[in-house]
Amino acid sequence: MWLRHKVRKEEKVSGPEIGRERRHVSSARLDGVLAEATAVIEGTVVDSAVCGWPPPPAAWVNKLAHADWDEICALSNTRHRPGRVWEGATSFLAAEMRTFADTPAALLDLQRCALIPLELEILAHRVEPPESPADLIEMVTAEMHRYQG
Repeated sequence: MWLRHKVRKEEKVSGPEIGRERRHVSSARLDGVLAEATAVIEGTVVDSAVCGWPPPPAAWVNKLAHADWDEICALSNTRHRPGRVWEGATSFLAAEMRTFADTPAALLDLQRCALIPLELEILAHRVEPPESPADLIEMVTAEMHRYQG
């Protein structure tokens, strides 16, 4: 997912499972995976500690794909801090999304039909994540227009 979790090879298995390896994952590592999965589902990868700072570019797609109406409204009215160009691009896109989908129900439909599929394509490595805030804007607006289209 966002972070690469290593799995330690513990031992070779004998008997009917010859050639297969058991894998051991520590409970702390499992907790990390669970925290990361929760952040992805809730759209809080950017805000959580699972990805560090700066977050990976695809995390901004995650934020837009899962933010509810109130969060999109707040994002669209937020002035980003100088030097935080990803925040600025996300704020711009939130305002665009609010204009494009003028009700909470329309926003949810836009997210389900356009932004969540985009996020999944990025996570599956079928689409390259945005390399810059300009790429993020281009990618998300293209999906919004394709959805409208």
